[in-house]
Amino acid sequence: MNLRYLFMLGTASLLIPMGSAIALSQTASQLIAATPVAAIAQVPQCPAPPPPPPMAQGRSGGNPEPPWAKDLNLSTEQQEQIAAIHEQARKEGEGLREQLMAADNQMRSLLASDAAPDRLRQQHQQIQALHQQLDNNRFETMLAERQVLTPEQRAQLGKLVIGNW
Repeated sequence: MNLRYLFMLGTASLLIPMGSAIALSQTASQLIAATPVAAIAQVPQCPAPPPPPPMAQGRSGGNPEPPWAKDLNLSTEQQEQIAAIHEQARKEGEGLREQLMAADNQMRSLLASDAAPDRLRQQHQQIQALHQQLDNNRFETMLAERQVLTPEQRAQLGKLVIGNW
C-alpha cells in the first residue's frame, strides 16, 4: 500500500506543475481544441495513407514467402504451395481490408458528427468484427502453410516462432 501511495504522490507531483504550465500557456479555446475528442474529430481532414504495393501487403519487398520459410529448407514444391496459399489469402483479404477502411472512415465521420453513442458503439462493433475476420483468415492461412510442412519442419517452426505467437 505504501508503494502505491508513493507512486501516486510522485506522479501527481509531476503532473500538477505540467498541467498548470499548459493551462497558463493556452487560452480556453486552445484547451478545448487539444482534447482527444476534438483531435479525433479533426482526423477526416487528413488524407488517407496510400495502399501498400500489390505484392508487398504484409511482407517486406513483396516476398510471398513467410519470414520463417528460409530457415526450414523448403523444397521447390513446398515453396510453390506456400506462395499459392499466400496469393489466395491476399486476394480473399483485399475485400475485407477495403471494408475495414470504409468502416474506419465512417467511424471518423460519426465521431466528427452529433451521432448518438449507440450508433458509435454499433460502428465500433462492425470494425471489431472485420478485424476478427482478418485475424481468423491469417490463422487459417497459417494452418494451411503448416499442412505443407513435414513433421521435422513443423518441429523446427515451433522453435523459430517461440515468442512471436
